[in-house]
Amino acid sequence: MAPEAPLPLTPTALPPLPPGARRVAWSGRIGVRTFAIIVLMLAALAALAFNGLQVLARQNTIIEELGVRDRVAIDAEHALSTPVADFSAAFSAVMAGALPSIATAPRMAANAAEIRRGFAALDQLLGARLDPVLTSGARVMAQRLGPLGENVRDAFARRDRTAYNALQEEWLDILVALNRVTASVRELVRTDQQPSLARARRLAEEGRRTTLIAAGLGVVGVALFWLVLVQLTARPL
Repeated sequence: MAPEAPLPLTPTALPPLPPGARRVAWSGRIGVRTFAIIVLMLAALAALAFNGLQVLARQNTIIEELGVRDRVAIDAEHALSTPVADFSAAFSAVMAGALPSIATAPRMAANAAEIRRGFAALDQLLGARLDPVLTSGARVMAQRLGPLGENVRDAFARRDRTAYNALQEEWLDILVALNRVTASVRELVRTDQQPSLARARRLAEEGRRTTLIAAGLGVVGVALFWLVLVQLTARPL
């Protein structure tokens, strides 16, 4: 009796994977993992680029404040303090006999006019932010500069040394008021610079922290990239 022929094998259908298992299997593909790593590295690069642009923008703001706003105040203070120093130096030199009074006479009137212009510009720029008592007293003293400059010029031109002491005392009264104004302006500039310097320090700290985080993400991305391409490619998932 002939042996029975073997029955043909029918393919057995595998049961469908549940949705959760499908997602796990799909996420285990090398291409998907590589794409995720690339996205991670691009995110790190984007964080570095955004941080760089943000740092530049804030630095420009701080530089503008320190270099433009504060510079205007400093220049205005210099425009007042420089002719004040010139007037004092010339007056003292003539009284000491180091400069000829006749040759110095026109210079004194010109210096007095320059001091008045410098104080007017400074008062217009920063007068509202200074002590009102201080500025009002300085305004009165500035009004006396015109007659004082003319009197000093005339006394020097006549070589009238008997008038020098009285004129110098009047100038010293004016000088005290003007020096207080310039000292207040310097203090105001220093006060304005403190917030800008503090923001610059915070900006440097934020930039350092963001750079370290982005660098850490980049290192993690490189490690994962090496894991996928070297380790997982050698043995299929």
